[in-house]
Amino acid sequence: MDLNHDSATERYTETLTSALTYFSSLAQSSSGWKRLSSASVRPNKNGSSGSPGSAGRNGTGVTSSAASSPVAGRHNDDLNAVSSAASAAIESLLPAITVAKKSVPGKSAEIVRASIVLPGLNEQTDLEDWRAVLECPGARKIWDPMVESSNVLMTLDDSTCITKTIFKTTWHAR
Repeated sequence: MDLNHDSATERYTETLTSALTYFSSLAQSSSGWKRLSSASVRPNKNGSSGSPGSAGRNGTGVTSSAASSPVAGRHNDDLNAVSSAASAAIESLLPAITVAKKSVPGKSAEIVRASIVLPGLNEQTDLEDWRAVLECPGARKIWDPMVESSNVLMTLDDSTCITKTIFKTTWHAR
């Protein structure tokens, strides 16, 4: 097959569009995933989730007795150290976050999936807000102990990648 640059670019674009459409349909239409209400996944001011059925639990899945421990207090101090610009950026994205869970057949485990679709970059997007979040030492101290492993499965383009993150299932001790 003899392809010139224009037809190769066109074929690449069609293939990429088809793959992205297929991936989106898998992520959105799976009947096994049950969407969680926004109240059950967003912590309120005191750190507990807003779900009526989850009293005594905070956004990290830790019971209230553990949430009042000195370790949890250090996490709250670290989070409070994040700049106000970064906090505002995170707050503005909360409505775009989708959280769903899936029960594993034959096991008592559940898989929780969180996803966010960010709009394309434009003149209103300030990357310094994101950099402040990613470079904040307090955020790194919280993230590292919670994650067992995190891998990039596929890079779709310069600004889109699919990652797999395995979180530890126990509350870490410092």
